[in-house]
Amino acid sequence: IKTTLQHCPLSCSMLKNILKLSYSNNFNFKSIILKNFSKYNNFMDIKKSDLYINGSFVQSCSSNMLDCVNPATEEVFFQVPAANEEDANAAVNAASEAFDDWSNTTGSERAVYLRKIADRVTELQKEFAELETFDTGKPLPESVWDMEDVAGCFNYYADLAEKLDKKQNTNVDIDFPGFSAKLQYQASGVVALIVPFNYPLLMASWKVAPALAAGCTVVLKPSEYTSTTALAFSGVVDDIGLPAGVFNCLSGYGTDVGEPLVNHPLVDKVAFTGSTATGSRILAQSGNQVKSCSAELGGKSPAIIFSDSFKKNGVTNMAELDKLVEWVIFGFAWTNGQVSDIKIQLIISLSLKIIFLIIFFSFFSLRFVQLLREC
Repeated sequence: IKTTLQHCPLSCSMLKNILKLSYSNNFNFKSIILKNFSKYNNFMDIKKSDLYINGSFVQSCSSNMLDCVNPATEEVFFQVPAANEEDANAAVNAASEAFDDWSNTTGSERAVYLRKIADRVTELQKEFAELETFDTGKPLPESVWDMEDVAGCFNYYADLAEKLDKKQNTNVDIDFPGFSAKLQYQASGVVALIVPFNYPLLMASWKVAPALAAGCTVVLKPSEYTSTTALAFSGVVDDIGLPAGVFNCLSGYGTDVGEPLVNHPLVDKVAFTGSTATGSRILAQSGNQVKSCSAELGGKSPAIIFSDSFKKNGVTNMAELDKLVEWVIFGFAWTNGQVSDIKIQLIISLSLKIIFLIIFFSFFSLRFVQLLREC
């Protein structure tokens, strides 16, 4: 909370305007947000709002569209295609056709493409961050950090792809006369990647980068609520010349696109991040097909505070306790609490309960006064 408020460029101006609401009926928060977005419309126009299949931007086989809503204003600022099963089939077929050539490249060759993606994302960091903020409602500084992590993720897996070459065909001692063995790493195949709304492009990069580094081809399906940066990212992939079919991107609903991807016979692996309910269905469907599946689902993580955690010679270290309170608030409220590992419970020793609560509520009071003074 503290970090978010300190670095959010709208925090003071928003507070001013909220206070002004008491005295004026002319305040229009939507106009403040939307006028700042107009200069980024060209970014999406350049990168297209079409689906990305087999190295080209193509129109969906469906005429349906998804509204992109700015959570701060509830204004529809863009529309993207709502793909269907026919689009999913086309994307999977493209990925399947591209797999043999891509999987036979070396890790060093794949690393070149990954680093080009990282460089291009860095060049467009400002545009990507602004677009992510308009689509998700998260503070701009957090979106900037996300984009930094996106670039860092592709660079990280570029390094691992190069190291993979050194591991290939290494001898394995099986201690059996007359026989020899070598270790060889092989790509899984076509991978369907389904990502959630809270970290749209960052979560996509956590799945796309390792898959490409390993030699897999991918079909990415972003959340139907936050698809803009994933489609814009397709423009980056197009810019750096990634071979056709290696990366494909479909916006659409889970029932229309996600399920056909999971159940497609040419999809060899599914990687999903989202709700436990949806994840259990995907795991069941993958299990019926004996298909590899990885799932990161909703969590229920408690913050646990022991009575002796901040004591030295029997005396509580108040400075450390202050830091703890700040981290607990961070754990509860980061990204508006819309994170799978968010702290939904606080388990605290009774001996620390009163002093902890005093510091906890004082933190919010002092921060609010600080914002008023800054305004």
